[in-house]
Amino acid sequence: MDAILDPIRDWFEGTTDFKGQVFAEELSTFLLYLSMMIALVAGFVNNDIYITLWTGLGLTLLVMLLVVPAWPIFNKHPVRWLGSSVLPAGGIVVGGKMIQ
Repeated sequence: MDAILDPIRDWFEGTTDFKGQVFAEELSTFLLYLSMMIALVAGFVNNDIYITLWTGLGLTLLVMLLVVPAWPIFNKHPVRWLGSSVLPAGGIVVGGKMIQ
């Protein structure tokens, strides 16, 4: 079972950089507002609350499909972290001075 679920889990747990997170949040907010306006108009035109609810639910699931997976567009600016260095055995060196 793990052989089946591991590729799916890796796909969902992809990397997203900080700018990608901001973009995903702004995109989801805009698309959710837009989908709710579309759902309200569709329900108002048809005079049916169920159309409003089902349209809103369907468009919300579509927005979730567009934003939740770690698409490559959300990782255009990856963070380059500093490499690790070996610390002296006695403590941490700050400004050339040993701190215990």
